[in-house]
Amino acid sequence: MNLRPSALITVSVATLILLSGCSASASIGTDSGSDTDTSDETTEVATITSAELGQNISDFYEEQNGVASDIDCGEDDIAVEEGAVISCLGIDPTTGDEVPLNVTLSNVDGANYEFDVSQ
Repeated sequence: MNLRPSALITVSVATLILLSGCSASASIGTDSGSDTDTSDETTEVATITSAELGQNISDFYEEQNGVASDIDCGEDDIAVEEGAVISCLGIDPTTGDEVPLNVTLSNVDGANYEFDVSQ
């Protein structure tokens, strides 16, 4: 069965819209080096690159929907903190159409976090 290009575009844009209102969990790597100074009373917040967050979201939804979308969460590193809200764009790789997304981090536990995506 051959799909017309317009049908593929519709599927890709629909997938981006499906991103809204969904959640998933992910984890990031942490440095577990033994030279960490434990006498410092300040707690460092884990960070993730915006590209890693975008890839985690993209991978999750490709697994769920079978269609890949590009997710752009900017260029700055992101502090993995409870309730952090990150503005991202879901980008249809076929048309370049952009859907604004708000990604909220929750259930943060060290290097582990969950994310909720909404428009």
